[in-house]
Formats: sequence, C-alpha cells, structure tokens
Amino acid sequence: MCAQGIQALEVLESRLENANTIQAKEKYESEMKKELKKIQIHRNFFRSLLKEGEIKDSRKNDQMQDSCYAIEE
Repeated sequence: MCAQGIQALEVLESRLENANTIQAKEKYESEMKKELKKIQIHRNFFRSLLKEGEIKDSRKNDQMQDSCYAIEE
C-alpha cells in the first residue's frame, strides 16, 4: 500500500504543478492531503505492529520500515 500511495502522491503532485486554474490546484492539494492521510494511517499501523512484536521476520521489518518511513522525508 505504501508504494501505491507514494505513486498516487507523485501523480497528484505532477497534476498540481501543471494545473492552470486556482480551483484545479485547490482540488489537487485536497486530494494530496487525503492520500497523505491514508499513507500516514498505514505507517502508524505498521509502526504499532513493529512495537507489539507482531512482525517477527526482520527482513519484513526492514522492508516495511524502508517503504513506509520514506514517507516522512
């Protein structure tokens, strides 16, 4: 989900940059905020799983941390 969310943000960002009207820019900004909120919810979910020890395979931990924490940058 994280990779899909990041791709969606990139698409919305390019649309925002190419928007000609203020209304279109506001629409894309709103959509970006919604998508970012979804990604943050998933990030928090994965963080809680990591803290609770639900995920035991360290390779999976590293992959999830890399893909989901990259969002914070």
